[in-house]
Amino acid sequence: MEVSKIEIQTFKIGDGPNFIELNLTSVYGFPDEIDEEIGGYSVKGEVNIQSGKYSVTNGELWFTTGQVYQLYQQLKEAYETLSGKVTFYNYECSIDLEMIFNSTGQIDLEGYFRDSSGDNRLEFGFQLDQSYLFKTLNELKKIVEIYGDMTRIK
Repeated sequence: MEVSKIEIQTFKIGDGPNFIELNLTSVYGFPDEIDEEIGGYSVKGEVNIQSGKYSVTNGELWFTTGQVYQLYQQLKEAYETLSGKVTFYNYECSIDLEMIFNSTGQIDLEGYFRDSSGDNRLEFGFQLDQSYLFKTLNELKKIVEIYGDMTRIK
């Protein structure tokens, strides 16, 4: 599968001392070859997590643009209704995020990241206000506009 030369795309949830940021550093198969099993194009990425005093910097992970599309759809619906649960995890089980929205605009974000060796795992959790998500949704929308949904871009 061929890697596409791309400008790194990023989306970030949260800000300040509590955030998670995913960078799409390489996209494989774009625009012709999708991951038939999961949907979308295969992505090699990096994750940066800051949860209080604990952090991950440039943690390597693999996911698909289809999973990014699903995250965008879930997050958009929860943002508009101020309710619901949003999940994001990859097929290697190295990252797992869950965001629970309540009617007052608060979001509880919990998850973990496990490094590729499997020896280290950071469990994290923090609260954020839904106002932080406007920027996140715009960042995700730009990625979805480039790579499409669960199928190949048309």
